[in-house]
Amino acid sequence: MELKATCALLLLITCVTIFTSTEGFACCLDVSRKIPQKLLRKVSRYEMQTKSGVCDIDAVILHTDHKKICAHLRVLKALKKMKRKQHQTQSLKAEK
Repeated sequence: MELKATCALLLLITCVTIFTSTEGFACCLDVSRKIPQKLLRKVSRYEMQTKSGVCDIDAVILHTDHKKICAHLRVLKALKKMKRKQHQTQSLKAEK
C-alpha cells in the first residue's frame, strides 16, 4: 500500500512539473525576415529560440513594450548594430 501511495505521489509531482514548465510557453512558428528600423528601436530585449529545444525552428524573439515579434536570426545582427550606434550617439551627447 505504501509503495502505491509513493508511486502515485511521484506521478503527480511529475505531471505537475511537466505542465507548469511548459505552461505559457509559446514557440515561434514563422519568422519575419524584415523588421522596420522604427520597430527595432523599440526593442527592449530579445531571446533566442532554438530548434534543438521544445520548438521546431530557430528564431529571435524581440520584445517591445506590448508585443513579441518572431524574427529571423539575421535580424539580430541588424539589431545589435543599431543598438551599438544608439549607445555611441548617447555617449557622445553625454560627453558634450
